[in-house]
Amino acid sequence: MKTQITNNQQLPWYALWCIQAHGNQKYGKKPYRVHLEAVAKLAVRYGFTDELIIMVCWLHDVLEDCPNESVATLLAAGFPPEAVAAAYALKDEDGATRDEKKAKTLPKIAANRVALIVKLCDRLANVTMSRRNNQKKYSRYQHEHVAFKAALYQADDLELQPMWQRLEQLLAA
Repeated sequence: MKTQITNNQQLPWYALWCIQAHGNQKYGKKPYRVHLEAVAKLAVRYGFTDELIIMVCWLHDVLEDCPNESVATLLAAGFPPEAVAAAYALKDEDGATRDEKKAKTLPKIAANRVALIVKLCDRLANVTMSRRNNQKKYSRYQHEHVAFKAALYQADDLELQPMWQRLEQLLAA
């Protein structure tokens, strides 16, 4: 099923659910839904219009950022197991540092195709926003890129090449 992203009244149930789950959280100074919508729009821009992928774009930060939500609450809300598995793959593992957390999390993402696609959309959204508005975060993404790419990049995955190319362009200082 193909999904369009337009205005509030036409957002699918899962997008509205995720917006509500994030509550008053902010993305910079904007409501968090701005980030979720940007990730979903990037998926569509790069040709990923399958409803499962779009659903996970909206869902990708819920397990990490919303303390009242869990795998069980997502399943009870009606999210399909494939979407919940991808969201779980995207949730940072425990670690003493951000680098340690990412080192544990990236292999989970690499093992789940939907999570990989969504993570690339998420990283593109974050790099684009931080490049404009937050030099500290932008520098962090530049620092992380070698390990990020080493864990997730597959040269023979032609479907993802345009996203990797754009990410490289954005991260070039």
